[in-house]
Amino acid sequence: SDPSTMPALVQDTRVVATTAGPYQEYGNAVVEFCAKFGTHYVDITGEVGWVKTMFTKWHATAQETGAKIIPFCGHDSIPWEMTVLKLNMLLRKEFKDDLKTVKVWDEVIGAAPGGTFQTVLLNLEGRGIQPPRCEIDPFLQTASGEKSTHTTIEDLPALIEPFFDARWTSPFVMAVVNAKVIRWSLALMQQGSPKISYRECAVHKDFYTAFCGHFGQFLLGSLLLNPFTKWLAFRFLLPQPGQGPSLKSMEETNYLLVTAEGIGEEGNRVETTLYFPKDPGCLETSRMMIESGLCLAMASRKGEASNSENKLPSGNKGGFWPPAAALGDVLLERLLETGAEFNFRAVPKLEEKDSNAKLKTM
Repeated sequence: SDPSTMPALVQDTRVVATTAGPYQEYGNAVVEFCAKFGTHYVDITGEVGWVKTMFTKWHATAQETGAKIIPFCGHDSIPWEMTVLKLNMLLRKEFKDDLKTVKVWDEVIGAAPGGTFQTVLLNLEGRGIQPPRCEIDPFLQTASGEKSTHTTIEDLPALIEPFFDARWTSPFVMAVVNAKVIRWSLALMQQGSPKISYRECAVHKDFYTAFCGHFGQFLLGSLLLNPFTKWLAFRFLLPQPGQGPSLKSMEETNYLLVTAEGIGEEGNRVETTLYFPKDPGCLETSRMMIESGLCLAMASRKGEASNSENKLPSGNKGGFWPPAAALGDVLLERLLETGAEFNFRAVPKLEEKDSNAKLKTM
């Protein structure tokens, strides 16, 4: 809240990791001075408009100073961005095929912290930051600032649908954000098909749960848009900023499982699972952000070349980056070493039997 304190915070600091949101209210000065002083930065925002606004203001400065500014380093959107990164890499490695279609199914048990609801309210009330108009969308640029040859087509469901084994799917609340971050990452890396279709949904145990989960979002939105019910909701129903689910539930019952299928242009298929065993919105988000910050802190010191033993795909290039394009397998390995689990199966063509698949675990 006091920009004059930022230089003292960042000038002798290698990486700043911040959870203070909504970021459009508390993050502007932190990004500005990290960019100016060449200090790396990670956060857990899901505020796409704010990130694009900061990009247009400070991307060139961060490129000059070498600061890597990496938003979305939590539940928004590391699990999904890493999933698409691995689908891309595995199709190339196993079949020399290019990723064409991505389908993702999310199984989530968890609860959002109070700060998340404050951010949701800003957007519902139309107070979320709208990025300035740019000649090239910041999320469709290459690292050199040119328009990328690669983009992502959002194929997100709008209704609940039957799945299998009596289960149902519904639109996932963060899929819109995830799709945009993935578009940014693929545009930077320019890997896979020039146009990749991305579909993501949440999986529920039955129709009733899917129905309640989907339409409960509309009910909550309606409550927050009415001044009287908004007060009641924040007073009696929703957690306050700094509050969230109990530690017991976060450690013992909450989890995130991201199951995905990637199909290549030649019909080859890779299936992956990425599992986070604790609460995704709080405990796992904290771990994702800290591991992202450690990737940067351990890769290089200011003004020095990257450590060859901890080489990041973004190299020494500063500027704004999504997590997977900036940190890649270096981050995934750290997440796997500290609690996550990743598995994949490679199937050579859709019509082939699963007995021909390669089942591997990381």
